[in-house]
Amino acid sequence: MQSDSSVATLKTTAVAIPAPLKPTPNAVNVAIVPEQIVFVDSVPYQDTLIAETPVVSLFTGHELKPVNKNPIEKINLYSGWITVFLLGSVLVVAYLRAAYPKRFIEFFRAVLDIRFAQQLVREEKVLSQRVSVFLTVVFFSSASTFLYFVYGFFHLQIFAGEGLLLFGKIALTILLLFLLRIFIIELSGFVFNAQNEFSFYNFHIFLFNKALGLALIPVLAGLVYVAAFPKEAFIYTGIFLFFISYLARLIRGLIIGMSKQGYNKFYLFFYFCTLEILPVVVLAKIILQHTA
Repeated sequence: MQSDSSVATLKTTAVAIPAPLKPTPNAVNVAIVPEQIVFVDSVPYQDTLIAETPVVSLFTGHELKPVNKNPIEKINLYSGWITVFLLGSVLVVAYLRAAYPKRFIEFFRAVLDIRFAQQLVREEKVLSQRVSVFLTVVFFSSASTFLYFVYGFFHLQIFAGEGLLLFGKIALTILLLFLLRIFIIELSGFVFNAQNEFSFYNFHIFLFNKALGLALIPVLAGLVYVAAFPKEAFIYTGIFLFFISYLARLIRGLIIGMSKQGYNKFYLFFYFCTLEILPVVVLAKIILQHTA
């Protein structure tokens, strides 16, 4: 060997022992790959591959935020008595359809056409007929049961109690509001000197309520027995039926009021604003205030 060589290179393959690495925060040492070592002037050189992966905590971003400040009492909506009321309504409708087919068809015609409604009104004691009475009972049963479901679905806190007691309070409230509306309409007819028109409008309230009671039966059946669809679909379908019945009743009332000759249209506008629209707005506000 020549002694004056400035660089002596020796290339060999060896197994290197890597120096211990100090752990760094938020980093994971994945791999240390030693490669071929080349000795140049007795100075070792080592290539090392270090991959860092940030540590992600599993307990961040999953905090549950409370929606209500106070606990909400769970109301058991499904009971055997609901099936009894629903089955009773179906049996009553089937009986009326079989025993009074002509009157049943006339009822639907009156809902769709005001001329058939005038024909029914001309008959004596139209509201006391058996078909009318039974359909009114079906309406109170269906409407009370559906509002019972709405009460539990939106966690309303208007009445105390649950089950059949809560249902009874809702049904009694509907009955009292219904009787109060009839009294106000008859009184308005006397005040505005339009007894016949207001009585005819009162008949249409009964008429559309009966149709609403029949339309709510399949909605209630879906709420009780159909588990494949979400309950929200049936709840909002029933609310939509209430809205359609209310809107159709207002339109029919406007037609009746506009048809009277020599009648001051200001009185008609005053009646609908104060006795039809305003009570609904107030009732909606009360419900929203008692929503949990």
